[in-house]
Amino acid sequence: MAKKKESNGLVVQSNDLIEAYYEADLKTSEHKIIRYAASKIKLNDTQFPHYSFEVSEFLAAAGVKGNNYHKEIEKIADGLSKRRIKVKSKEKIGWFPWFSGIVYEKGTVHIVFNALIKDLLLKLEERFTNYPFDVIAPLKSSYSVRLFELLKQYEKIGHRTIPLEELRLMLGAAEKYPEYGNFKQRILKHSQKELKEKTKLSFEFEEIKQGKKVEKIKFTINSQYKQEQLTLFDDSNQDKEGPEKSAAYGEFVCLTKRLLKDQGIFVDEETISGWEKYGDVLMVEVLNEIKGRNIKQHVRYIEKVLMAKYKEQNKLAIIEDPSPEDVLQNALDTIIAEHQNSAEMVPDWFVEDKAVKIFNEHLNISVKEAQEHWKKYKDELMNSIQKMIKLRRKISTRKKA
Repeated sequence: MAKKKESNGLVVQSNDLIEAYYEADLKTSEHKIIRYAASKIKLNDTQFPHYSFEVSEFLAAAGVKGNNYHKEIEKIADGLSKRRIKVKSKEKIGWFPWFSGIVYEKGTVHIVFNALIKDLLLKLEERFTNYPFDVIAPLKSSYSVRLFELLKQYEKIGHRTIPLEELRLMLGAAEKYPEYGNFKQRILKHSQKELKEKTKLSFEFEEIKQGKKVEKIKFTINSQYKQEQLTLFDDSNQDKEGPEKSAAYGEFVCLTKRLLKDQGIFVDEETISGWEKYGDVLMVEVLNEIKGRNIKQHVRYIEKVLMAKYKEQNKLAIIEDPSPEDVLQNALDTIIAEHQNSAEMVPDWFVEDKAVKIFNEHLNISVKEAQEHWKKYKDELMNSIQKMIKLRRKISTRKKA
């Protein structure tokens, strides 16, 4: 998952919606706006509220640059309001527009999904496919976006065979490149190259022929996302998704992940694990405070509040004769904080001198003992410092975009 920008949320769609036929050949920007709007949907939404986002916010998330893009929004919104999809299930077939309304007002887009597709986007408990919006953000081809979804749906199986004519309908290319040779080069080969370069999902394909005519395309899927798939609705299924990964995290991560999920917020387990030093009581307190608030950068905000509350607790702890564990943790936090304004990655030898001095002063131990502490906690400290610097880079890049 070429993960580069912090996501606002997951794009979660019913498999029936993934397999829908597209009446028109949508532009990449149109596909992305639909998915970006879908990423605003929270898991506990039971009705479609009005989803709004600033154009600049969408541009940053989608990796799009250009001063004239605002002028295109009116044209895109007009086109999207007329787009329909054909959805098939075992029981019925339906033709639906995506949206019941799109309004562009002073740099902000307001979107209302069509209530008739509610069951395809809300309260999904089975037969759904999800991925962070960030994954498709760098894709330039609309066909790459659609092929990514169609293949990710089958990533655990590892292969998928689709009749050629049906594939054309799913991609919105029913009348484009009627000659198979052109379809193969312009769509299949191009998307194959782009997905391999820009995502963690790649594919090979094989033509199944009847005589000389290509009837079906068999895809062989290689996906690294299947070990990273988020369990959305049933925490008991976590071990089925990846037992090795689940075993690496404890009760704190499970609790925090569940509380975040209840608010429609998705944070990876490694990041949550880094918050464990603050404790579950403080974590619950912070999550209760942000409930219902419109916060764009959840990870950054949560970390900021956690650190502030933790420091306040530490001040009280010092007054109340802190335990050795608290003193050690305070020393570790101080070492990490020394490099919070670093713009570039710092080598371990650069951190070592300050770390030894802080251990020496905070723990009231000899320089030799402080050096032993450095050796013991070196990997933990360097990992935390590097993650903090990477986060600063992401934020800085997002501001410049």
